[in-house]
Amino acid sequence: MLQSKIHSSFSADSAVWESLKSDVISTVAELNPQHIYYGHILREFNRKVITFGFNDLTFSPYDSGFRYSGDTITASTSPEAAYVAALTAAGATVTAPQQAALSAFISGEIAAGRWDKHKRIYLPVWQLAAANAICMKSLTSGTFSGSILHEAKGVRVTNTNGNMNTNTNLGALGITKNSFHFAMLLPDGAEENYSMPFNVNNEANLNSIYPLWSDGFSSLRIMEKTFSGTSLTNLPSIMTIGNDSVAGNLYFKEHLSGSTGEEIIVGSVTLPFPSANLFILGRSSDGAIGMNFPIGAFSTSTELSSAQDVAYVAALKTLWEACTGLTLP
Repeated sequence: MLQSKIHSSFSADSAVWESLKSDVISTVAELNPQHIYYGHILREFNRKVITFGFNDLTFSPYDSGFRYSGDTITASTSPEAAYVAALTAAGATVTAPQQAALSAFISGEIAAGRWDKHKRIYLPVWQLAAANAICMKSLTSGTFSGSILHEAKGVRVTNTNGNMNTNTNLGALGITKNSFHFAMLLPDGAEENYSMPFNVNNEANLNSIYPLWSDGFSSLRIMEKTFSGTSLTNLPSIMTIGNDSVAGNLYFKEHLSGSTGEEIIVGSVTLPFPSANLFILGRSSDGAIGMNFPIGAFSTSTELSSAQDVAYVAALKTLWEACTGLTLP
């Protein structure tokens, strides 16, 4: 019995609870909401995932007794179906192959135990601002400002002024100096102009996080740590930045087809991350260092080891290619 399985599980692995949530959805979707088992199983699941700190997995809203108080649970409550529904409501058209690609990506991330680590994933390939602003994981929306072009391969600033406010900060997402990962899919490569793909805080100082390309020079600051970026090719790629606490280092990677350029900084970040909001495509205030080359996907997560980073990048590349019909060289 599923309720007993939930009750007797004491796993601290988020992937186990992701799988159980899918089982719960499948089970209660076939029940009348008035059925006593409907409420019991949702309450027991909420109680257990909160106990183990996986609050993102709850069926919400719920009351002080963990009892679910939202709309009727249906099969469409699955993460990929919920994202597709949000995109459609925003005016986007999502084809059957695109839906299949989204399903394969999300189910793969869940199975690999990475889905719970991802806090924001944006796939801005829907050619509409409202749809491109939706986070695949949280279904919350960012806010585009300035001159933004929404293309099939991604979004970019058309002059020097533009950005997207994610309307949240890293601390609220549980992303800290000891557990962080950022990924940027750059279908045309990194712009060799004065540009900033994302940033936290607005100034180029120790209390900031940003990658910066200026006249062919690349660098990336994670608080007091700075990667030189001198080994980067600036070709179409997926760039990632993260910490690997087991290896005891920070990494900055340029994932190319068939090869990966990597720069390592031994040690960890000392300064706490700022409380400012996370911005994409440019600086937070005026966007004056807007990204004129497109960003096809962006995500921020808690720590992914170097090996997890490689697997995630492969999955993200496959998703983007399937949804755009393009190939990342």
